[in-house]
This record gives sequence, structure tokens and C-alpha cells, in this order.
Amino acid sequence: FLELLLHCLVIEACGILVFHFLCFKVNYLTLDTVYFTLSLVMKNAPDHLTINGNIATGINDIFLTRSFSGFSHSGVNFKSPSELHGTSYAAKVSDFTVSQLNFTPVSAPLNVIAGLSIGNRIMKKKLGYMIAGSYSRQYRGSNTLFYEPNGQPGVDPSPNTPLFLYTHNRQYSQLQSRLGVHAKFDYEINPNHKINLYLLFLQLGDNQNRADVITGLGGTGEVDYRNRVVFQRKNLYNANISGSDRISEKLHADWTLSYSVATSKTPDWVDLVYFRDSASSPNLWASPLTHIWTHNQDQDRSAYLNLTYKVAKNFEIKAGGQYRYKDRNNFYNDYTLSTVIAGQSRQPFNGVNNIVYSFRPAYAAYADTTNPLNYTANESVTAGYLEAKVLLMDRLQIMGGVRAEITHQYYFSQLSVTLPGKTGTIQYTDLLPSLHFKYRLTETENLRLSYFAGISRPNLFELIPAPISGDFYTEAGNPNLKHTTSDNLDFRYENYLNTTDHLLAGVFYKHIQNPIEYGFVYQGGSNFIYEPTNPQNNASNYGLELAFSKFIHKWGISGNYSYTHSEVTTTKAVYGRFSYPSGQISPLTFVNQTRPLQGQADHIGNLSLLFKDTKAGFDAQLSFVYTGKRISVVSQYLGLDYWQRATSQLDFSTEKKIARHWSVFLKATNILNNHLYQDILHTNNLKGNPGETDPS
Repeated sequence: FLELLLHCLVIEACGILVFHFLCFKVNYLTLDTVYFTLSLVMKNAPDHLTINGNIATGINDIFLTRSFSGFSHSGVNFKSPSELHGTSYAAKVSDFTVSQLNFTPVSAPLNVIAGLSIGNRIMKKKLGYMIAGSYSRQYRGSNTLFYEPNGQPGVDPSPNTPLFLYTHNRQYSQLQSRLGVHAKFDYEINPNHKINLYLLFLQLGDNQNRADVITGLGGTGEVDYRNRVVFQRKNLYNANISGSDRISEKLHADWTLSYSVATSKTPDWVDLVYFRDSASSPNLWASPLTHIWTHNQDQDRSAYLNLTYKVAKNFEIKAGGQYRYKDRNNFYNDYTLSTVIAGQSRQPFNGVNNIVYSFRPAYAAYADTTNPLNYTANESVTAGYLEAKVLLMDRLQIMGGVRAEITHQYYFSQLSVTLPGKTGTIQYTDLLPSLHFKYRLTETENLRLSYFAGISRPNLFELIPAPISGDFYTEAGNPNLKHTTSDNLDFRYENYLNTTDHLLAGVFYKHIQNPIEYGFVYQGGSNFIYEPTNPQNNASNYGLELAFSKFIHKWGISGNYSYTHSEVTTTKAVYGRFSYPSGQISPLTFVNQTRPLQGQADHIGNLSLLFKDTKAGFDAQLSFVYTGKRISVVSQYLGLDYWQRATSQLDFSTEKKIARHWSVFLKATNILNNHLYQDILHTNNLKGNPGETDPS
């Protein structure tokens, strides 16, 4: 949901807000571990009527070499048979549609992006309003080659030799449509009292068709053809009322009440499968058809209060608290329709509209009442803080405080009572101190030294031990997952030379307790689960950061670079043979391995070349982004982690004002069409197979 939330992010918080993203997974890519402190404030209404609008079109060049494979979700049933008729209902084949499996090729489809905002202050400038809307419709796609791993590695020719079962050649066609509407109103009751109202609605629609050709290694055996058709609709609503009050010359208060609802619906997710007995076989055969309905809803109710007391000119004290309660419910229901018909063991496949489906065995027509993906969960956070800020000798600012947070999480699932993890209750209290020094060397130079303790809670769905088919692996939550805490130390020099030029340099150290990583958990045979886990040991990060900007006349250069040494020690399994001649396979042995945290690259850098001509109304920017290699998936076995290769991307944007109220712009991303690769850094025996170029 992060991508949707970033469409418009509004944050109201007490004290210092620390965001701690650890390996957030987006389509199997992991973001680097990021720690940062920020305060975001919505734009206020302008003093006069202001209207801004933009519209753009463009194209994804992958659809110049192949068609976009679209489908219509107009005939999709938003509720499953059991939702409509109850869990005792025996579903009928007529309850299911296959209309979304009739694909329409589209050549070079055009994207659309548009936005409009209006703002003003009225009623003698007391009431301000900002109303904005945005819409985008974008066609996305990718072509991927993926080796499906065996759950357990082999022993020959060396221990922990990676084994693979099949290759997957996939073509993704994804149509994303987004709608966002925002409204902010602020009213000045009098110079001492102000009130704000913020309203938000976001909607994301996602049509994805994944065409997958699955072949056994060596090109032998059955060839499967799979089309996954998924339509998702996500909505986010938020109402936020806040105010600031000057109670006296020394005492100020601000408060916020917020209510949010997020919903996600995936109705009638279908996996169509048909196959050949071998690559040379002319005959196609039908396989069972799976229909899945899943949806969830999260509600969040929050209240914040901050009090500021100015003890003296250069000394103030702040205190405040928050209470947040959120609940989540998740629904999941699936049905599998058989293709076995009387007198035949299988049906020829000559189009999905010509297949005869049935429920065999008969109980397959009933909903599963013990599926753990049906659950309810809630989380409450009660927090308070005390903070003091003092300015000494007009140069040294000291700010320190402590925040206490009490977290309570609970979930209840439909998992069978005979299995572990049906319910869970988690409660913990964190005491989070912070201390910040800012020393002003000159009017433009500062030194900063900071310590703060941070926290990152698992999402509720990360705790539920319920398997679901992910994009590459079967994924599940982990009821034993612990929350992450960290101690962070930063030192920085900053020089704001002028309005356009600056130089920032710093070093940092972070000690992380119970970091959260995503990796494989072996289930036996060729089966494994991809789930969040805590390494057995704590982790540390340290490094340096550099940011700069320099303009000479109309030309400028800006960039930033960070080096991060990330380190965690975990236990890894080794599966091999005994050294003596009988060559017996050994039981698993275990060794300690020190490695980087999942998702953390050593080197990350950005460099931009800028041109600004204010008089001519012309701007241009060429940007280069580099991210070093990093672990994308953690394996239980020594040497079998998945590494994403170093990546780079070149983007270009330009804008030209052509009249008083008009301008044109152009943007291009990933101009060099760089690909993403993931490797297991272990000698392999895949010579001659697709995509394999390096035996090491």
C-alpha cells in the first residue's frame, strides 16, 4: 500500500517522527534500509485565487516490441458464492465466469496523467481552501526469466549446490489507474486560535495479466502455460481535523483527530492453466481452473495532543501524547473447478470458453471454513513524550526528550485449533530517548550531533501464519515475528552557502535489535515458504553520507552519496557428503555467517546535471541513480542468498514556459533500458540453459 499512500502523504505527529523501512518488498524488489526523520506539512491556501493544471501522455516502449495483453473486468463478480449465499452453499459452475480470460492485444497504448488544483483565501482572508485532484492511467509491462528453485539444495558436486526445477518465461501486462482527491480548509477564528480540516480520497485500480510458460530444465517433460488474471481495487479515505491554540503568551497547544479507512478488493482472481505433454507434442490439455476472492479493510482512529510551554526566551518544554487504534479484517475464499469428465481422464484445450468444468470431488463446491487467511486483527498504540529545547549563547541548541510507547496487537484466524498460530496476542512497551545538539559555527554553517531510539512494528498481516501464492513463491506471515528497535547516532556538518548551493557531510552508526528480513523457510521435499523473520543476532549499520549542490550561472550540479557497512551474523545450514569414500550424505550441519542485512547496498548515489534559465522559463535535468548490489532474499543455506546486481538508471526531464499561464514538459525514465538481475553466487551446472552466461 506504500505506493498508493505516497500518492499523497500527510503526516501529523507529536515530537520527532522516525520512519524505519526495513526491506519493504515491491514486486520482489527490496528497498534499501532507510532511516530518516522528517516533518511533512500540507501546502497552505494562497492569498489569491490560484489555479494549476497539467496533462500529459506518453508510452512505455516495451509495447513497441510486443502487444499489451488486456482484459475486461466488467463481468467479474465482486462477491464469491459463499459471500452471497453462505458457507453451507454448494457452488454451481454457472456461478463462475471466464469472460476475463478473453484477452485483447493492444499495440502501443498511450498513458494519461492529469492534475488540477485550486486555492484561495476568502471571508476577509480568514478561510483558506486548497482542493486538488489527480488522475493517471499507465500501461506497464515486463519480460522476465525466472528459475524456480528446489526447496533443498543438492550435495554434488559440492555442498549446497543450488537445484532448480523449471524455468518460467513471463510476460506481464499491467494497467494501473489512479485517482486522488484532496481538500484542505483552514480557518482563523482569531489570532490565537486556528483550525484545519483535511479530507482525502485515493483509488488505485490494477489489472494484471501474467502469461507464464513453464518448462522443465533441459527442455524435457511437460510444458505448462499459465495465465494469472488479477484485478485489484484499493481505496483510501481520510478525514483529519486539527487545531492550534495560544492559551497564553507562554502556553501553546496543538491537537489532531484523524480517521482513516483503507480497503483492498481482489475479486475473482483466476489462474488458467493448460499444458503439452512435451515441447514437441501438438496437443494441448486443460487443467483445473482456480477462482479466488480476497479482500480486506483497515480502520485507523488517532488522537494527538501537544503542549508547548515557553519557560524563557531561549528555553521551552513540550509534552504530549497519542492514542491510535486500528483494526483489520481479511476475507479469503477459493474454488477449484475440475476438467475431468465422464469417460475421459482429461480434456483437450481449445479455448477457455469451450472447456466443460465440474466439481470433483463434490465437496470442492463448498467454502473452506478453516482457511487462516480469514482473520480479524487489531493494534492499539498509547504513547506520551516529554521534550525540552534550550538555546545557549545564541549558538548551541540542545533538544532532548523521551517517548514511551505501549503496543498491543491481537489476531484471530479460522485456522484449525489443532494447528499452532490460530490466535496471537503480542504486547510490549518501549522507552525511546533522544538527544540532539546543533551548534551554529557561522551564519551559514552548523554542526549537528544526534542520538535517538527508533521502533518499527510488524504489519498485522505479517503475523498471520497463512500461506498465499505470491508472484514468485508461496508467502506467509510469521506469528513469532518480533518488532524492531534501533539506537541511532548521527554527526553532520552542513554549510548552506547561498540559496542554491550547499554542502552536507555526515557519519552515522545504528545498532538494530530484531531486524526484519524476508527469506526462505524450508518445509520439506521441494517445498518452502517465503516469510518475514528475525535473525538470531542483532545487526549494525555504519557509514558516511555526502550531499552537495553547486550552480555557476545557469548550470548546476547536485548529488548525494552514502556508504553503508551493514552487518548481521546468522546461522546457515550446510548440506553435503561426508569426506570418506563411501560418500554418504551428511545430516545438516550449521555454521555462522556474517553478511549484510537484506536489502542494504554498500553504495548508493545520485548525480544530477541541471540547467535553469528563469528569464526564459526553461529548466532541464539529467539524473543518474546508482544502487550497489544487495541481498534480495535470505536463504537458510550457506552461500545461497539471492543477490540483486548493482543497478543504475538514467532519467531526463525538461520544462519550458511558453506563455504567461502555459508551459510544456517532457519526462523520460530508464533511458538506457537497464535490466534487473538476481543471482545466487554459487557455482552452477546450468550451462546451456536460457539466460545462463557465467558458471560462477
